[in-house]
Amino acid sequence: MSDNLTAVLNSIICFGIAYWVYRDSKKNEIKYANFWVVATALMPPVALAYYVYKLTAGTEVKLTKKQLLELEVKKRAADYKQKAMAVRAEMAAVQQEERAKNQKTVEEIEQIKAEKIALKKKRLQELAEERIAQQEENAKRMGMSADAGENLKISE
Repeated sequence: MSDNLTAVLNSIICFGIAYWVYRDSKKNEIKYANFWVVATALMPPVALAYYVYKLTAGTEVKLTKKQLLELEVKKRAADYKQKAMAVRAEMAAVQQEERAKNQKTVEEIEQIKAEKIALKKKRLQELAEERIAQQEENAKRMGMSADAGENLKISE
């Protein structure tokens, strides 16, 4: 009779622990609740493993409204930061293009200056030749030699 009584007490204890695991898993919304109930009914020491599982990873984390709000603020800040980085990169590309255009413009300005200097030298040479021609012409009109015409200054 003591063997039967021991078996009945063991069964009551196993099912009592299984019932406690069942109620607790439903209350705390534990993942794999059915597994824990069956395993505890078959082997009561599994209840200890269930308890450890419940404390570490069994339940899903429920955030408070304040935590959800903070999470949303952080998410928006990260999105804003990402958009700002994209805008900065775009602006840097535009600045690089402008620098390239400005460099071309500087080169073009230098080329234009060089052309103007060349034109100025050419014009000064033409004016010098024209002055010499005028001096020779004036020397002929006055009946002077060409060398004397060169020494003559034309007054304006």
